[in-house]
Amino acid sequence: MAHLFLLIALLAVLLGLAGWIHFKYWKSHLVRKLIAGSKLIRLSSGEVEYAIRGEGPILFISHAGATGYDNLYTYEYLVKSGFKLVCPSKPGYLRTKMEVADTFEKQADLFVELLDQLGITEKVGVLALSMGGPVALQMALRHPDRIRCLVMQDAVSKEYHPNKESETSLLGKMFLSPVGREAIGYLMDVSTQLWPKSIFAAYLKEESKYNAEQIRQLSEEVMADEANVEKLKQFSRQISPMSLRCPGTDLEMALSAKIPRYPLEQITVPTLVTHSRVDNDVPFDHGDFVAQSIQGAEWISFDGCGHLFWFGAEGEKLQAQLIEFLNRNLR
Repeated sequence: MAHLFLLIALLAVLLGLAGWIHFKYWKSHLVRKLIAGSKLIRLSSGEVEYAIRGEGPILFISHAGATGYDNLYTYEYLVKSGFKLVCPSKPGYLRTKMEVADTFEKQADLFVELLDQLGITEKVGVLALSMGGPVALQMALRHPDRIRCLVMQDAVSKEYHPNKESETSLLGKMFLSPVGREAIGYLMDVSTQLWPKSIFAAYLKEESKYNAEQIRQLSEEVMADEANVEKLKQFSRQISPMSLRCPGTDLEMALSAKIPRYPLEQITVPTLVTHSRVDNDVPFDHGDFVAQSIQGAEWISFDGCGHLFWFGAEGEKLQAQLIEFLNRNLR
């Protein structure tokens, strides 16, 4: 019996060691790939990381929380449609230090300076998704002479607090809790590569208001398409490794909890607002607030996959609607 216990203990140690080695390899591989995919530029307050994709009219991407410059790969279809995407890592994300701009207002000014340093003098479109909303709105408010049009996709637009369910769930702890983020992120990424349908269902449980049966059906339907499986794997990599994205996430969560009412009535550029009615992350009234406050704003509401709005049939429909809006207002 003693020999059996010793063998089990030895196997446990070996499995733990193998897991640790794989984790270290996983993280170093992701970091090398992230560094290779971006550039650094020195601005007045420090270095900012950014990436540029495509050629054509310029669309500035204000990325979602817990991501970074690589969030622009969600919009690869816009590159194929003839647009140039510019996406910096916001302060606290990846290689952009949090100290370069610690408020949404300073970040808006920083990104206009980035455009200047890149030699971009023409007006640009600005697209925000999720937690990218406040910076995009500040760019439109503070620098209207640099903005040609604005797009808000399930984006934060006013005081924001995560729902209580998210704070206590496994995925909530991955994004919101400083404890165990890296380990949970690693396990989620590995699991996504192996069991995409199950992981997508787990995300839907957090990011939508659907019940268990609706989530099961939607997961099977969406993950039956191999293109959506690849999107999910790509999304998993856009939030990994968490340790390089946590400072920015924490900063934005703290700032978003104290957002005053922005005077959105002052924004006059063509604006498109899209927001899921079943978004369980950023409440629907954030989109409605923008749509009702900006005169002439185009307002598209839908159900889809909740906060994971780029998946499924509704996601494809939104892509076409976004391209049509940009063709009218950015070309």
